[in-house]
Amino acid sequence: MKIRVELDQTMAADELVIKAATLSADVAHIVQLVEQDTTQRRIAIPTEDRTMLKNFDDIIAISVTGETLTYYTNDETLVAHGTLKMVLQKLDASLFVQVSKQNVINLDGLLSLEAGFSGSMVAVMRRGIKIDVSRRYLPELKRHLGL
Repeated sequence: MKIRVELDQTMAADELVIKAATLSADVAHIVQLVEQDTTQRRIAIPTEDRTMLKNFDDIIAISVTGETLTYYTNDETLVAHGTLKMVLQKLDASLFVQVSKQNVINLDGLLSLEAGFSGSMVAVMRRGIKIDVSRRYLPELKRHLGL
């Protein structure tokens, strides 16, 4: 693949044009990388007394019980109200993976996987946080990890 950068002063500052004869897998991958890099990289977490803005990199895992969301971050644990489905729509799908009906993990925060009960696994995260991985969601996690 031949790559060439041409600067065009007539284009908008946030405009990028990619030219190719066909939409090959390589070209699609480049487009995906550019789109991921330009997406929002943080999330607003509405707690009881304030709204916290956290970078995706700071979030280790998110758990839900009923409509109570628990955000495990690098330096604190935050509690908010909402649904996991709502939060998943705001997160970067290449970085965050749902591992059970109640839990989402940040792949960058995953240290190891341990065997759990009856075929399930336990994700050991930064800060020593342990998150249950159900059998149903394990294949998707393995796919993201390249296993």
